[in-house]
Amino acid sequence: MAVPVSGSEIAVKYGVSNHLKYAVYLPAVQPQYARGVVQNNYTQSLPHGLTVSDLNYLKGGSKLFDIHAALYSAGHIGNHRKSPPCMISTRPRGRKQNTFVVGDSGGYQIATGQLKMTPTKREEIYDWLTRTCDVSMTLDVPVWALGTDKMSGYDTFEDCLYGTIEHLDVFRALGAENHRFLNVLHGRSIEEADTWYDAVKHFSFYGWAMGGNLRPEANCSHGDQTPFSMMLWRIVTMLRDGMFDRDQVWIHFLGVGDLKTALLLTTLKNTLNQMLSCCRVEITYDTSSPSQLARFLSGLSSFDASKTKLCYKTINVDKELWADNGLSLPFVSSTISKYLAMGDVIKRTMRGELIVRDLGYLILENNNVEAIIGVIDAAHKILNSGLSRVQLDQVFPYHLLDAQDAIEKVLTQQTVKKAKEVLMSPVTQAHLSNAYNNVKCIG
Repeated sequence: MAVPVSGSEIAVKYGVSNHLKYAVYLPAVQPQYARGVVQNNYTQSLPHGLTVSDLNYLKGGSKLFDIHAALYSAGHIGNHRKSPPCMISTRPRGRKQNTFVVGDSGGYQIATGQLKMTPTKREEIYDWLTRTCDVSMTLDVPVWALGTDKMSGYDTFEDCLYGTIEHLDVFRALGAENHRFLNVLHGRSIEEADTWYDAVKHFSFYGWAMGGNLRPEANCSHGDQTPFSMMLWRIVTMLRDGMFDRDQVWIHFLGVGDLKTALLLTTLKNTLNQMLSCCRVEITYDTSSPSQLARFLSGLSSFDASKTKLCYKTINVDKELWADNGLSLPFVSSTISKYLAMGDVIKRTMRGELIVRDLGYLILENNNVEAIIGVIDAAHKILNSGLSRVQLDQVFPYHLLDAQDAIEKVLTQQTVKKAKEVLMSPVTQAHLSNAYNNVKCIG
């Protein structure tokens, strides 16, 4: 892919080797994929000497691609004491370990009514997280699900907060402060977010998880502040409270993965690490987009970058066209596209039915994981290629670049009071509010 700049072009190469260099995107692995890539009972075989285990991008040595980080949720596990083998539980650990897995505690499944919490189940989740994952969320009751009639027994903000505090008390009693747990924060307004933070900040855990999407359209109840502005408010407050007065702090952002947020979170990470002399800040974020796209027979291919937009490009599977077709997969940013054909995803039965083959969904999801990480890397490479601001304005929406400048300006103020004044200024609020203009994303 080539991006035009001032009458010339910048060649863009996709890759996953820089996966841990920026704010780290974590594919939220779904159970069908996690279990599917460690099975060998398929009737379909793969060409060019590939095996199903090559689809496991956490085991190392894949002929396709390997990455070093992912997210998996305890909410996907039925029996936490004896769950079936999957790519998470079978990955190398100890001296041979070269991956890390962030474990979600199952708050999303609680919010959607898929997981019913009991004292026994809570302890089983805690045990599974400490046994299986390297960094984990504490168990939370998400505020965003209020009013959906999914969370029985939780009707108000206070219900969610007090339920979460009960979980935190139990986790701490079980020894959570001896493990890498992230304290989950919620709030639909800055007042709610402050109340939640003040109520849970005394729990001394390894870091923080920010609940709620960072894009403005995700929640319309923030008043004059965007979710990203609220997040910066929280970071500044944490600086005031000395939450970064330690060797390392881990911050995870739940359910975000669009390209603009990816670049903005890297700006946040770099700025914090430059200004904090004794603390190393790690920032991660996740979506289930790779699996959701595959589920609806769509593959991520590349991205569009211009003065007015920055977004992923996808290709939908045309079953009629793809069935038994020997042409290569039409994606441009994944290794698997070099080996497999459209007919490896869709076939026509003897009755003329068009169906997804045994490995079809796994193939698409493998493509999507590598592609989304490769596209995020490509966007970062362009941003860091040494182009001037005038040149960058031709490649990326200027709103994005203004928002990056705003993040740096807020966090590099000499005092917390001044940082909050700059953050709440009309100019900064406008930059953060406009950050997502003209963008259609899948994350």
